[in-house]
Amino acid sequence: MARGVEPNPGVPPLEVSREASRLNILLPLGSSEGQYDVRIATLSGESLATASGIASVKKGVTALQVAISPSAVSPGTYILQIRKAGLEWDSYPLVLH
Repeated sequence: MARGVEPNPGVPPLEVSREASRLNILLPLGSSEGQYDVRIATLSGESLATASGIASVKKGVTALQVAISPSAVSPGTYILQIRKAGLEWDSYPLVLH
């Protein structure tokens, strides 16, 4: 997990269809419940799509479901950023196809 705009280069990219309307995100172990912000950003940090949702813990796994539509974003390589409200962004490599 990387901070800021640059994703951790050792993390394989998440692959998401541009036709997706909801993302079910399993947060890192130990993540707390509560309000989270999610955005798809360019490699330079420009926000292209945003959403927010409330994460909950079920059977020891913290899951966050958000309604976000990447259909207006061109296929390519981006950054998926997630943050608990008021904290810094965690960045993950993302490929939209």
